Amino acid sequence: MVKSPILSFNPDKYCGINILLITSVSFAVLLVAAFSLLAYWKRWWFNYKVFLLRLAICGYKELVQDFEDQDYEYQLNLMYQEEDEEWVDDIMKPVLQERFPQLERVAFGDNDLHLGMFYINALHYAVENSFKTVILLSKNSVREAWFITKVRIALEELNDSRLDKIILFFLEDIEDDDLPYLVRLFLSKNKPYMLWTDDEDGQELFWAQFEKSMRGNRQLNSVIPV
Repeated sequence: MVKSPILSFNPDKYCGINILLITSVSFAVLLVAAFSLLAYWKRWWFNYKVFLLRLAICGYKELVQDFEDQDYEYQLNLMYQEEDEEWVDDIMKPVLQERFPQLERVAFGDNDLHLGMFYINALHYAVENSFKTVILLSKNSVREAWFITKVRIALEELNDSRLDKIILFFLEDIEDDDLPYLVRLFLSKNKPYMLWTDDEDGQELFWAQFEKSMRGNRQLNSVIPV
């Protein structure tokens, strides 16, 4: 078409629709829109990952209260329902004797509460004077009003002491809808919990996590409303 009259140019003959360009632009627009929706939907997850990345790059100083025997009357306090006492007797006690002989002062549920105190006062005393309090959760326990009272008392101590000294033991898998509000709130704060399984490797990991948690208590940056 060089040096040809302009009127002799037929666009239908030489200029067709660029399917590749239109398809690429449309796909790019849809891709950007999809990523934008995903980023908005997962904005808290992205913020959390960015926060962890910043900590990994810049570093941080974790405030920890070391395990000092003389500071507490009980090294470990177990809170559970009577229906779960069989698990404590058959599994928890033998493991403590075999793998954690240094834990000599352990309060096993209501049986080791202080005599002469009202029940609620005795629960408060056991939690306040324990380095760690472990709450055993099962499908039966989360339906008991008195057990939820124990959970509330433990979380109140978490607020008052500002130490991450509460651990949840899930003796079985429980649906989210069946969990009490306080338990779901506790888990939403990334607090320590452990799930008991029938798998031997899972049980080994369970006790390894428990051993690590008994080394110290992290200071909290925020509190849980109760």
